[in-house]
Amino acid sequence: MKFLTNPPKSVIYFFDLVSTIPLAMYFGLLYQGLQSKKWGPIVLCLSLLSMDKVTYLMKRINYPESLYKMSRRPENANKCDYLSRREYNKDSPGFPSGHMTTTTMFAVYQMLKYPSTYSKVLNISLIVLMAFARYVKQCHTVIQIVGGVVLGGISGYGYKKFINIK
Repeated sequence: MKFLTNPPKSVIYFFDLVSTIPLAMYFGLLYQGLQSKKWGPIVLCLSLLSMDKVTYLMKRINYPESLYKMSRRPENANKCDYLSRREYNKDSPGFPSGHMTTTTMFAVYQMLKYPSTYSKVLNISLIVLMAFARYVKQCHTVIQIVGGVVLGGISGYGYKKFINIK
């Protein structure tokens, strides 16, 4: 388990790149929407950004003392934002993981839109890769990652079911 508690710098750099996947989603969807002159990708991008803001607000909830420790980032959390620049401490909020919420929302939407086995394997792999990256970089605890996956799964399903603009 030494790999998970003290990973080599090369692994951290790789996971820094993995952590920028949501940025690639935002810009990719904007580009696709502007190129195709369709609103669907732009609305999905705005929905992903809005879920990022929802997680930001959820992190600012004043949790009761019994849940406070669960809502804080791990003790060694540092440089966990999209471009790995912001400093964190053990009192920084971390529940739920915004990276996991965004990635899972996008992946669930894609799996529902394209229900092939290939799509499911690709998108589940994306979720697992992001979860592993957030854990190895010590940016989130398992409960924070799972919270992000649950929130992202519900929002991805809701987006496909109720908003889904072509």
